Amino acid sequence: MENLELEDFDLENLDLEDLKLEDMDLEDLNLEVLYLDDLDLKELNLENLELEDFDLENLELENLDLEDLDLEVLDLDDLDLKELDLEIEHFDLKNLDLEDLDLENLDLEDLKLENLELEDFDLENLDLENLELEDFNLENLDLEDLKLEDMDLEDLNLEVLYLDDLDLKELNLENLELEDFDLENLELEVLKLEDLDLENLDLEDFNLKDLGT
Repeated sequence: MENLELEDFDLENLDLEDLKLEDMDLEDLNLEVLYLDDLDLKELNLENLELEDFDLENLELENLDLEDLDLEVLDLDDLDLKELDLEIEHFDLKNLDLEDLDLENLDLEDLKLENLELEDFDLENLDLENLELEDFNLENLDLEDLKLEDMDLEDLNLEVLYLDDLDLKELNLENLELEDFDLENLELEVLKLEDLDLENLDLEDFNLKDLGT
């Protein structure tokens, strides 16, 4: 699907409640140049989405452009990404608008992103105003050998970030590399970390090489 273009793609009120994608194999899928200009996912419902054993081995999303993507009122209630395997190179989310994104009860328990590489990950001008992650569960999340090379978060706006009851129990960040990680002009006007659980957080060989702040 090289050079797939979905300009003005409208998924308003798309209902994918209880969608199950069990054992879906997208090995070696190539989306070299994917254009999603003006993609509208307003009121997208992914309630109880299951991606069990979802295989994205060798997925290429080179130069993915989601400019001005609008996910306003996106509902990922009870989203389950168990055993998701993902590699993304040159991921571009310039001017992504996630205003009022609701991830209430998002369940990423036992999500394994071992050896995930996000080379040249660009989140310039990302707007996450009023992002709510109430009861966000990252229990046993494995990010071993995660590499975030040249990740650009310049002018990231997290004006009101709620992380009530965020669970990072046994989060594994072993050998995490954040080379040239740019947080210039990061805005965290009201950060709430009530009942944050960092029990057994593993930061072995945590590398903040050339972290820009």
